[in-house]
Amino acid sequence: MPVWTNFYAISGFVFHGLRARITLVRRSATARRHGHGERAVGRTVLPFSQVLEQEAQEWRKFRRGLRKEDQQFLDRLFEEARLHVQAGVYASRPWPFETILISILLEHEKALAELRAKLKEIERKGEGG
Repeated sequence: MPVWTNFYAISGFVFHGLRARITLVRRSATARRHGHGERAVGRTVLPFSQVLEQEAQEWRKFRRGLRKEDQQFLDRLFEEARLHVQAGVYASRPWPFETILISILLEHEKALAELRAKLKEIERKGEGG
C-alpha cells in the first residue's frame, strides 16, 4: 500500500453552475522518486455558500468566547461576506478565507466611502450656512 503525501496537482477545472469539478493528481512519495504512479482522484468542490457556512461554523468557539455585544459584530462580518457569494464562486481561490476577508473589507470600504460623502456634505452645509 503506497504512502500518500499531501502533494496535489490540479489537472482539470470545469465550472457547472455554482459547483465546480476538479480532478486532482495524487502521487505517493515512492512514485515521485521514480517518476511514475500518478493517480487521478475526482473531487467536487463545495459551492462557495457552503464553504462560507463551514468557515462561520469553524469560528463558533471563537464567537462563544466573545462578549454578547461583540458576537453580533462577528455575525455581521459573515453576513457581509455572504453578499459576495457569486464573486467567491468566480474567484475560486485555493484558500476561501481570503475571499471571505476581501468580501468583508469591500463592504467596509463601501461604508467608509458613504460616511466620507456624508461628512463632506455636512461640512459643505456648515461652510455655506
